[in-house]
Amino acid sequence: MKKISRYLSIFCITALIVLAFSQTAFAESSKTNAVMTNDWPSLKFKELCDNFFTNSPEYYVLDTQGEDVSASFYKAYISQYSIGNYELIWKDFKENDFMFKWASEPEKIAEKKSLLTYTASENFYKLISTVQHAPGKTIEALYTISGNYVVNDSTNRITNAYGTTLNVTYSGVGQLFSVSTNGINTNASVSQANNSVTFSGSFYADISAYEYTTGILLWTERTGPHSGSVYRRLTPIG
Repeated sequence: MKKISRYLSIFCITALIVLAFSQTAFAESSKTNAVMTNDWPSLKFKELCDNFFTNSPEYYVLDTQGEDVSASFYKAYISQYSIGNYELIWKDFKENDFMFKWASEPEKIAEKKSLLTYTASENFYKLISTVQHAPGKTIEALYTISGNYVVNDSTNRITNAYGTTLNVTYSGVGQLFSVSTNGINTNASVSQANNSVTFSGSFYADISAYEYTTGILLWTERTGPHSGSVYRRLTPIG
């Protein structure tokens, strides 16, 4: 009888250890998956959808080539937006590598005799996903491209363009990941007729993943280049 009791005790202790280990492993696995799987629309994405579908003249959607596809995007997804199906819009937005774009308020920053200096600035939003590592990671990138240009008020011509900047912020990165911005490239160009200016910029986003318990780097994947441009054309006089 004592032998049976001892065996039962050993069996119960073993079962409890196995159960505790299983629960711990499940909890860690669940937490890891919760961080890595973030394929749902964020509050920022919903906000931009609201701005686009309710105030579309000020907001644009661009395709992977930077072409304006606002009209076709609106037509394709207005019915889904009307019923609050942000999930489908998010999914297609990511898979087709679309971008939201909207302009900052124009600003005159200096005036010297007949020379007027203006700042042009536009904002871009896109979803960046890893493709080489499963189950993958999606983050949100919000970046702004700005530049200054000088207009001769007497001739209505652009005399100079300078100071192009590109600033990037990320959200939805999560605890087990990091992201760094690398390879930033900017440019400013004035048209041959001196009546328009383009500020452009591009960058790479390097996404890194870390092991849950030790914090050891597991992998780093470079995404990009991600780019955008700001175009301004002078209004003809007369």
